[in-house]
Amino acid sequence: MHQGITNQRETTIAWSRATGKPLCRAIVWTDSRTRSIVQHFQSKLETEGIKDEEGTLRKGTEGIEALRKITGLPLSTYFSALKLRWMIDNNPEVRDAHDGDDLAFGTVESWLTYVSVSDVRYEVDADYFLEPCRWCRYQSPCF
Repeated sequence: MHQGITNQRETTIAWSRATGKPLCRAIVWTDSRTRSIVQHFQSKLETEGIKDEEGTLRKGTEGIEALRKITGLPLSTYFSALKLRWMIDNNPEVRDAHDGDDLAFGTVESWLTYVSVSDVRYEVDADYFLEPCRWCRYQSPCF
């Protein structure tokens, strides 16, 4: 069986891996509540920098540009990884699931697929998956 799902791109949902139930309300792609997290990372990029894909430390505007090259997007409230950071910091259920290794997160189509097929292997478009993974790969000490 094949199924196609369209979505709101970076609208992000956190759910329990055990039950598939959402742990809090989704954060829609246009939501700006992560603005302070963006400012925090912007400050870190300006002062501490980030290693680019070649391993060169970039600071200031070069650091911000290096992050854009790594993730494919400019540093903004749009990032689902920043929405996840906000959920962990501000929602006890999400934080407990994270600490208990029961947290799953993704965009709307990944959650719909998860609850639709439960124990069946499924695949999603890599474009939706790569941005948060690139964030985690390069920002894990900060994230």
